[in-house]
Amino acid sequence: MDASQSESSKDAYLAREGRCKDLCTEVTYALEQALKKQGIKYHSVTSRVKTLDSFLEKIERKSYSDPLAQMDDLAGIRVVCLFLADLDRVSDVLSSLFEVITKEDKVRQERVEVFGYMSHHYICRLSSTHVGPRYDHIKDLRFEVQVRTILMDAWANASHYLSYKNEESVPQDLLRDFAALSGLLFVADRQFEALYVASSRSAAHAERDILRSKEVPPSEINADTIHALLLREYKDRALGNDAGISTFTSEIREVGFRDIQSVAKILQSIADVAARIESEDFSEGLNSVAFARMSLVLADSRFRELFLKRTLAKNDPELSSVESTVSGMLERVHEYGYEETESTDQVG
Repeated sequence: MDASQSESSKDAYLAREGRCKDLCTEVTYALEQALKKQGIKYHSVTSRVKTLDSFLEKIERKSYSDPLAQMDDLAGIRVVCLFLADLDRVSDVLSSLFEVITKEDKVRQERVEVFGYMSHHYICRLSSTHVGPRYDHIKDLRFEVQVRTILMDAWANASHYLSYKNEESVPQDLLRDFAALSGLLFVADRQFEALYVASSRSAAHAERDILRSKEVPPSEINADTIHALLLREYKDRALGNDAGISTFTSEIREVGFRDIQSVAKILQSIADVAARIESEDFSEGLNSVAFARMSLVLADSRFRELFLKRTLAKNDPELSSVESTVSGMLERVHEYGYEETESTDQVG
């Protein structure tokens, strides 16, 4: 590329750069909202406009005569998923949001090159539904979307910093290690997918057994069974997030509970009194995890001891009154006629 061609390409890039930034912003926002709406958990959605140096290098390497018309990835978006199954789910989202011009599947191709990274590549445009002044200046621009799992992304990012750019340039004594590592990550991705499927089945079985039974069965305590129990006991309350449920599960097991049925009996026995305390002490209703934790604090001495120990250990001035607050709650619990009938030493 001579000096005049280089200068012309720079001018073309600078004239297009701002529009591509706007395009990346719109596409990223639309994708994030659609993924959340579909309940697809993802690691990240990022975007970038190709740098001027990268733009010029690609023109030189590809011998482009009309780079803005021939280059599809000036604006690029990357979606990093958690599991293999999400790749197809994101594909459906892309098809519903944008006009997909081409799709390249580098995951299911026959041979995965050592230095090629696995992902799905899409060349897209905004769809006909994107109308109005907000989109007029970007509606005809193409953009690339790469969709990969978090392990695929790890391999791509790590291998990007290696000095070998193709398989032929690798020393033979390293080639096998590179191929083995790439294969190891691919197998790990499949195992994560298998664990995800097994976890989903476990959660479904727990909900079926606990929600559909007349009485809570004597099941193992784990995050799935606690999740199902909270749905059963507090169906009108917000549930709380997965991290909160996991922490609550650990607390229950730590104080000696081993059977979900025994937890259910205590929650059920204190339910009316706990609801009365909640209405007196909280301006808004608690979510399921918070209400269940408060119920066990009021109804079980060992759980109460653990709760106070962990709370006071935080050394947070705003939590200094928790111990007296709990004491005041307990006085009212006894006034309202509730007495502890079981300790965790006797359950499970």
